[in-house]
Amino acid sequence: MRTFLRGVWTFWLAAALVACSGNGSSVPDGGSDNPGGGGGSGGLEGGVVKGLVVDTQGKPLQNLKVVVENTVFLASYVFGTTGQDGRYRVEVPNGSWKVSIQMERPFQGRTYKIDLAPENPNAFAGTEGAVRNFTWKLTGPRAEQDRFYGASVNIYRVPGDEVYFERQDVELTFTPDGPLIDGSTGQAVTAKPPAGSDSVRDIALGRYVITARLAPAGQTPKPMQLRLRNTETLQDSVTAIFNTPFPDAAIHELDLELKGP
Repeated sequence: MRTFLRGVWTFWLAAALVACSGNGSSVPDGGSDNPGGGGGSGGLEGGVVKGLVVDTQGKPLQNLKVVVENTVFLASYVFGTTGQDGRYRVEVPNGSWKVSIQMERPFQGRTYKIDLAPENPNAFAGTEGAVRNFTWKLTGPRAEQDRFYGASVNIYRVPGDEVYFERQDVELTFTPDGPLIDGSTGQAVTAKPPAGSDSVRDIALGRYVITARLAPAGQTPKPMQLRLRNTETLQDSVTAIFNTPFPDAAIHELDLELKGP
């Protein structure tokens, strides 16, 4: 029994040392020193994760930090950088790993953090290697349950408003006021909060003219006045960009107060 326990302890300690060897350290990759790096093409390479990173138009995104995180040991990472062709290649030790990429983009005088969308969000074994490609998505569901790449608009009633309304009957229309954050031309979007929610979700980052109507099912819609939360003047429309309530997170929101018709 003592020999068995000693063998188990030796195996665990060796695994921990191998995995922790990547803690906060950078390893050779397919970044600016090696554009092309083999990422995003070819087969698997044991001990290597590689991939291609592109924007909303399919063009390569360069000089982005690639974070490869151990899924077992806390704060154990290796890093890479995308090259001019948007490819990266990072060597990883044994263990279980996952990849994430976040970038920053200026827009309308603010800087927004944006999580890129993995083609495959699953963890992988370092011994087997993996290909993990990423794309900048303006909208769409994330791998995490009930999360989206687009922004959210939270609906509140004007304090003291005597007209009661269900927020799920509120219909918001977003008309782009200029290009979206990626430079593309957006389209007007009309949406209501989904069942069980007080927020309209998954709106592409941009500057919008926003209008509101109360539109219960089977009834004639009625226009509503609205304002940015904690401001004074109610209006028929507001023009706004999204806020970033948590500076280090890619979470973008807007709070609106509405008055019943």
